[in-house]
Amino acid sequence: AQRAFFVRGLVAQAGEADSAMLDALDHCRAHIGLRRAVGLRLSPNATSPAVCGLLRPVILVPSNFMPRLEPADLHAVLLHELAHIKRGDLWANLAQTLLQIVYFYNPLLWLANAMIRRTREQAVDEAVLVAMGQKAQQYPETLLSVARLAFRRPALSLRLIGVVESKGALSGRIRHMLGRPVPKSAKIGT
Repeated sequence: AQRAFFVRGLVAQAGEADSAMLDALDHCRAHIGLRRAVGLRLSPNATSPAVCGLLRPVILVPSNFMPRLEPADLHAVLLHELAHIKRGDLWANLAQTLLQIVYFYNPLLWLANAMIRRTREQAVDEAVLVAMGQKAQQYPETLLSVARLAFRRPALSLRLIGVVESKGALSGRIRHMLGRPVPKSAKIGT
């Protein structure tokens, strides 16, 4: 509950995105096949791009990123966050969090949740690689650029679903992408 109020305040403090960013968001939504409305806001307090909001999702982009992000990087970031929304990862994350609260004493659940988070990020990365098509080789570099910007500031413990969660997880994701061919499909089975 405390985190929900904190995130609500974070969204309320965020500023409106400009028309160019909103156009990029609409283009990415159409490209990835997401029909539902998604908000986009610039946050002075967010450390990394992230998505929040179960019923009315909003993508938060740190306001200090915008002067430093190339248009292609913004496109990849938006595709990443939209893929989380399309896959329903916010709901899965809520279920994981609730289970971890109820069964806090079970170390296997903590391990399973970590594995699910890692798999979720890999699945989203593959969806972005498929969506980017010919430009997929740029995505790992985009992740590094975003990480450089995100790790300059001390991280707040937001625990939102975003592009960068930790240095170790990011390193593993990039190794995974570089060690495999670009996927032709982002479909994931049960």
